[in-house]
Amino acid sequence: YFTLVNLYGQPYCPKNVATPAVPLKLTEFVEDKDYVVNTVEEVYARVLADLEEADAYLKGNEVKNHPYRADITAVYLLKSRVYLYMQNWNRALEYAGKVLESRGELVDLSTHVAGEEVFTKASPEMIFSMGGHALSAYMYSSREEGEKYPAYVVSEDLSSAFTEGDNDWRTRYYIMQEEIGGASTNSVYTNAWVFCKVKGWETGYKEASDHFMFRTAEAYLNAAEAAACSGDETTARRMLKTLRDHRLKESREITEGGQELVELIRRERQCELCFEGHRWFDMIRVDNGNYALTFLKSIGKNNVTKERLLLPIPQTEMDSNHLMTQNPGY
Repeated sequence: YFTLVNLYGQPYCPKNVATPAVPLKLTEFVEDKDYVVNTVEEVYARVLADLEEADAYLKGNEVKNHPYRADITAVYLLKSRVYLYMQNWNRALEYAGKVLESRGELVDLSTHVAGEEVFTKASPEMIFSMGGHALSAYMYSSREEGEKYPAYVVSEDLSSAFTEGDNDWRTRYYIMQEEIGGASTNSVYTNAWVFCKVKGWETGYKEASDHFMFRTAEAYLNAAEAAACSGDETTARRMLKTLRDHRLKESREITEGGQELVELIRRERQCELCFEGHRWFDMIRVDNGNYALTFLKSIGKNNVTKERLLLPIPQTEMDSNHLMTQNPGY
């Protein structure tokens, strides 16, 4: 429901909490009835209630089959994310802190062995992962010497967000530059940024999920943003600096403050969590969707409206549930 409310419902803010989102069906059996569309606030309340129940059941339990079964640390991280989306900065910071008390270790990319996967189930950052990584193969599965054909390349918006350039290990291990092309392009090669966080061109099961992967790095970023937005800039800088110490060759002191600090944290979030299912939600949750509108217009989507930030309710749902209401603009 957390995913659904962010795809079909307005961003959580005082102006939108009473707006329609999606129906809540809380029974496990089939019922022949129409369902009332619940509000944004009601759906978020249900998400938090479920997380409270998970907290009660998982607290103190033995961790089994890590990271493929969620444990109490996964609950804390998801709570932190939910509260961040709700702009409840104090609770977001609180639960990010609980994550870091339990599992605060980060991968030091300066010691990473080139050619190996960055994130595996043995990674000290891995908190929870569910499912494989189909995205990596969709993006770049055909890569041989002289014959390199990614289906998609990294956008200029993302590549330019790595403002530290070669000083940032992630420009080698998350994304990388290489000459793409081969016989099918008449041996004409183009330099491009490509995805390499997970190696889609290597066959075999991927231990990291392309969507349901919870990592310690997110807890540092959640804490940094929540602290910055609540005025605790000392904590925000410390959290961000700790993460960057493990990602940059030379990590400078962070002196930014105010909105400049917040923007630095959000750009760091774009870089660190790239291709992990965060970016769209991170854009629409800021400033009631205006952040996303500004970005979309900056890449030429000049006709986009706020209504189009939400997905349309599928017609099959409209036909089967007479109490369903279509999102504005569709």
